[in-house]
Amino acid sequence: MIVEIQTRRTFIPKWNGNKNLPTAEQIVAHYKVLPMKEKGRVLPKPTVNFEYDAKGNVKGGKTEVGFDRKPLIDTMLIRLDNAIWMDEDGKHDIVNAKDLEAAPTEYEGLAEELGDFFREELEKKIDEKN
Repeated sequence: MIVEIQTRRTFIPKWNGNKNLPTAEQIVAHYKVLPMKEKGRVLPKPTVNFEYDAKGNVKGGKTEVGFDRKPLIDTMLIRLDNAIWMDEDGKHDIVNAKDLEAAPTEYEGLAEELGDFFREELEKKIDEKN
């Protein structure tokens, strides 16, 4: 069986009204599809801890789910188009993950949206109809 997969894709974020802009002005995120070995590295499994009584019976437990968007963005983002900010020193392009991390805090929402989108992409399952 052959499964056709695009290994490079694009995403247009909603952040800051981006989707309402003319196509030529929209921020476009170009990203890569990760192999399984990298998925496990950037998308950790939740930690599950159980509490037991003296007889070994489960009394309860807790699950810790942490999410750090930085490894996802660093690993998956190829480039950003049209992400530009200005200050008294002029225009600054945000082209890659390093630029995004160094951008002003106003770009926090964009980073969150990219991290959430990349996590959803990694958690997608292929349609396994028989």
